[in-house]
Formats: sequence, structure tokens, C-alpha cells
Amino acid sequence: MGVIAKEDERVLGKLFDYGVYLGLTFQISDDLLDFEGKAAKLGKPALNDIHAGLTTLPMIYAMDECNGSEKTKLRKMAHRKYRHAGDIDLALGLLRRGTGLLKARNAALRYVDAALKTLDAFHDSTAKNKLQELTLRATLREF
Repeated sequence: MGVIAKEDERVLGKLFDYGVYLGLTFQISDDLLDFEGKAAKLGKPALNDIHAGLTTLPMIYAMDECNGSEKTKLRKMAHRKYRHAGDIDLALGLLRRGTGLLKARNAALRYVDAALKTLDAFHDSTAKNKLQELTLRATLREF
């Protein structure tokens, strides 16, 4: 948008920052939906990421909350991509016991706030309003 409009470097920097914050918001929201969403709405199986061996932000927060031996276990499971029998169930139990999902949701909301604040640098316009709507939709989606 900014390059097409031939904006100055400051404006391009703000648009770049907005894009980074929106992308992080969307990714964290996707991570949360993978744990909390319903397969029919997601269009893919729930828990797809962990079954694919991915450790996403909610699980990273869960790992951070664990005591020493649990943290070691969870790290080993993550390194082997949750491939051993019982890995996924144990990892999900540790995640649900703690506040990993809540912390990830709060991180997404911080990025929403940062994206919206970045847009404050622009004058009111239809384009700005659409970007604000897009930002809010990134966290409210329920695929």
C-alpha cells in the first residue's frame, strides 16, 4: 500500500510495523484456535500443530511454567516432536493445567494494541478504518 502510494520512509516504516504486529496477532490466534477450535470450523483437524510436531506459543508458555522435571520432560517431547506414545496427552495436560493459553491470548492482544497504535499515525480514512477492522477480526475469528 505505502510503496504504491509512494509514501515517505516514516510512513513505510509504520506500515511495515503494522504488518509485523498484524502477522503476529494472526499467528498467535491461529495457535490458540488449534488448541481451542472445533475441527469443523477450522477446516483442519484440531491439535494439528502438535500432531505435526510443532511447539507453538501456548506450549512455550506452558513449558515456562513447569517445574524442573516437567520442563525437562516437555522439552524432550518437543525435541522429538511429540512422537512417543503419550507425549501429546501429557503435553496437553501440562498446557491445560497452567496459564499458557491465557498468556498467549494476552500476547495476541498486546500485538493488536501495538498494531492499532501504529495506525494512530495516519489520518482518518476508509483505508485506516479497514485496517483497524482487519486487526480486530484477527483476534475474534473462530474458524
